Amino acid sequence: MAKKNTGKVIQMLTPENYIRTKSRTLPIYDCWINSDWEEAKMASVLISRNHTNGNITYCFYIVDLLCLGVKFSQFDFNIPMSEYLEKLEEFKEDVELEPVDYPLAHNIIHAGVEFAEVYDFKPYKEFTSVTQYFLDEDNDDIELMEIECGDEDGQPVYVYNKQVDSPRDIKRVIAQLEQTAGIGNYSVVDEDELEDEDDPDEDEDEEDIDAPFDIYEDKPFEEKKELFIGFYKTLQIPYDLDELDRIVELVDSIFWDITDEKIVGNYADELLDDHSILSKEDYFPNELLGIGPEVKVDSSLKTIFSKAVLDLTSDPDKARQDISLLQQNSVGLPAIAFLELMLLKKENLPEYFKKLEEYAMLYPEYAMIKMTRLIEIYASRNVPGEIKTLSLNLDTIFPGRDRLSFAEKFLYLRLISYIVIYDGNLDKIEAFYSVLDELDNNEKLTHAVEKLFSLERMEYLTKYFNIS
Repeated sequence: MAKKNTGKVIQMLTPENYIRTKSRTLPIYDCWINSDWEEAKMASVLISRNHTNGNITYCFYIVDLLCLGVKFSQFDFNIPMSEYLEKLEEFKEDVELEPVDYPLAHNIIHAGVEFAEVYDFKPYKEFTSVTQYFLDEDNDDIELMEIECGDEDGQPVYVYNKQVDSPRDIKRVIAQLEQTAGIGNYSVVDEDELEDEDDPDEDEDEEDIDAPFDIYEDKPFEEKKELFIGFYKTLQIPYDLDELDRIVELVDSIFWDITDEKIVGNYADELLDDHSILSKEDYFPNELLGIGPEVKVDSSLKTIFSKAVLDLTSDPDKARQDISLLQQNSVGLPAIAFLELMLLKKENLPEYFKKLEEYAMLYPEYAMIKMTRLIEIYASRNVPGEIKTLSLNLDTIFPGRDRLSFAEKFLYLRLISYIVIYDGNLDKIEAFYSVLDELDNNEKLTHAVEKLFSLERMEYLTKYFNIS
């Protein structure tokens, strides 16, 4: 009689969960920091730990000791030593790094976080969710060092870069400093001006870098309203991109006028707490196909699905062939139903809505179809009471997940944007727009959602101003 297999199934940890729960048991391999961190008060810190197999996990942190704390963080998990050394050289090409002992790196990061917290600035989302756990516990075992933060008087200094920071974000940070530090107790510095001081011979004919944050800032509200009405009534579909950029800037300025900075800040914190989760463009979980994480999946299915998604945007005939190929290889896969729906919508076929309801009933737990149906309901502006009362967040849409694929996060952010617009709370609309780049770490995804949400804000203003 065959012996029954009583072996335990080992649940593999994701890289994120490993870092959260196990990484502190690994010995420090090395630590690096930019050589001018004390003068610049902007620290680029890299900390690595050594696995028993000789591989390396490292975390990288950008720490603003003047105001914002941990502005950015990322990690690479369990990579070969040779790959780590290559990446280290890449970092050194961008920043002049020097080796430091771990306690100094630890103190710099924690000092930045604690200083920022005084003014209600939260660390970068990946630090909060993952990379803070890569650091040793902040207790008496770590030598306490005095790290100077802020200016010579210990007051915050917000340094912005107009090439990176949007006018909306610059205003939001300044408004928060005014609220938390008080007028006269903080400084604001344009990074370009600092560079000009370092290089006074800069070509004076270069593009004017001292343009105002908001080109409509000095205009009275009524004038902005009339400008908006005029722009909107002359907009043609398809939109002229230059015209669209101009009206989006005007929409930003109007929203700043009609919203309350403090309330916007409170909503921003709430949105970050409820909807922040990491996503990766090349990450493809089983759940995207509609099957459990424990199921072994032929990689060709994932390849065909990814190709179908791309073909849907450019060649529906090819997408149809992709879907047919998936059907031959895996009948009844929820992801196939999702692709069929996207094809029907792309071709604007009338059976789309009937099929959507059918598949939503057939696959009630499959997130991609669930979100698609909810988006259509909120877009229709005819939302039943039972939908309004649903708690729609990461826990209810993606239970037990700690990261999402690009496609999942895009659809999720679109759903939240529709809900925010439907609710019609101006301060929450402004808050969602202001934190989009913090809700996701993928620049392409953020830009795509932001572009679509800009159009929705524009349409919202047409109702606000009763434009017929």
